[in-house]
Amino acid sequence: ATLGAELGRAFGDLANTSDELGAGGAAELMLRLERLTLMGSRIDEEILLILGLSPDGNIGKARYLMRREGGAIRREI
Repeated sequence: ATLGAELGRAFGDLANTSDELGAGGAAELMLRLERLTLMGSRIDEEILLILGLSPDGNIGKARYLMRREGGAIRREI
């Protein structure tokens, strides 16, 4: 839960910076740690989907599944 909260805060900071630069809103964020990769994808203004992946996990597949399931989550809310 703590890592998720920190990733959410980092996502918010990134969104503020990208707005200041005129780069548009932040859509995804990935943080690679020694034993864990955290991926975050914005569902809407208030919801961030976070995935924890092992270091040898398939990042491309994880991104695909997050986009696919993110759409399903968005439709449900």
